[in-house]
Amino acid sequence: MATKYIEIIEYLLRSDSIDLKLDIHQKGEFTINAIEFRSILSNLIDNSIKYCDNMKSEKFFIVRFSSDTNSAILKVEDNGVGIKKRRHPKTYTT
Repeated sequence: MATKYIEIIEYLLRSDSIDLKLDIHQKGEFTINAIEFRSILSNLIDNSIKYCDNMKSEKFFIVRFSSDTNSAILKVEDNGVGIKKRRHPKTYTT
């Protein structure tokens, strides 16, 4: 599922010269709410594009996803400008 969605928006990353790297390992069938999963990935990717550091010659967005029949782990990394430390407590809170 992660690969399928990432491939759809890969052109967005490439149009901003952001290198996409995927590290996906799935063992068995894992069920997840596709709409919520797409929403999470979309938010992360949108932020990576929006806050990329244009001063860097090499920009990247890495998606690491692993799952088995009981659980899944999603890790993302980019080298954008980042979130200021003072804003960390309010990041992704409602």
